[in-house]
Amino acid sequence: MHAVLSMIHNLKHIIFFAVLLALRGAVTAADSVWQSPPAIEPGETITIFYDVNLGSLESGQDVYLFWGINADEQNEWLIPHESMIPEGSTVISGEGVESQMEYRGDNIWSIEIPTVAGVFSLHFYFMTQSAEDHNAGVDWTISVLDPVVTELPYGFTYDPRSANSSVQPEDIDDVFLAGPFNNWSTSADRMLFNDEAGVYFLERTLPLGMMPYKFVVNGDIWTKDPDNPVSEGTGDDNSLAVVEPYPAPVFTKMRPLDQRVLPNDTTVTFQAYVRPSGYADDLDGLPEMTLNGDPFDFNWVASFKLMYAQLSLEPGMNEIILKARDTADRQTTKSMR
Repeated sequence: MHAVLSMIHNLKHIIFFAVLLALRGAVTAADSVWQSPPAIEPGETITIFYDVNLGSLESGQDVYLFWGINADEQNEWLIPHESMIPEGSTVISGEGVESQMEYRGDNIWSIEIPTVAGVFSLHFYFMTQSAEDHNAGVDWTISVLDPVVTELPYGFTYDPRSANSSVQPEDIDDVFLAGPFNNWSTSADRMLFNDEAGVYFLERTLPLGMMPYKFVVNGDIWTKDPDNPVSEGTGDDNSLAVVEPYPAPVFTKMRPLDQRVLPNDTTVTFQAYVRPSGYADDLDGLPEMTLNGDPFDFNWVASFKLMYAQLSLEPGMNEIILKARDTADRQTTKSMR
């Protein structure tokens, strides 16, 4: 019986290393580090392997992974979300995370790291209590692939107060959105009017690319988007929606325009639509706004993702700074002067 158990144990050991070799593929003798799976998307778990026999660390000591995510241009790592950090790890503020690896036999160590949305890259090196392996001065990096995006929500806005609008606001009863996505119907997609913002809005999920559209006012007045300069340039001269995944949240259709010169002591209406990146479902909380360095309260229309406020500008240069973060943990900062 003992011989059978011993044989089973040895068989498991052989199978384990056969799997490791399969994961490594055509790895040369110089490869001390490999991963599984070879390519990873946000939300998947990655296993990192380290072979002490081929690395610069000495055997006989526990091996730790020191790691972080999303390095910036100065190669400074961010601390990962707590859901990614293995139990028992030590977080060193401003530097990274120290996580003990699991010994797999034959001087091979491994660790599993779950990823979440918003992780673009993992950066790491290996260490023991007495030494560190920094890959000859260039720490290891694993890129996390963006998920494939084929369609996105797109927000259509019709502002009858626009200087280019062909219909006066008081003459409008209703506005519909028409395009190939609804067979150019004049009654399928009614746009919603917001009294506070004074605009009509509708969001549709569209395939990536260029999508022609027009607004239909009062059932029979076909009009281009007065605030969209992009059009087909054909006889119908439809407006074109450019549907593409933003790499980060974006502020669109902002008023007043950046670098606009206004009289002193002017009060202006500020507005901006906020869209999450193409890799997130929504914004993560409200945007932030400062005026000349001070936090500024604004009105928020959640259904439109629209922020607006009355601004009393000071003589000279004024600066508005906007910040937004989405559920993929992507963030953006926009400065207007």
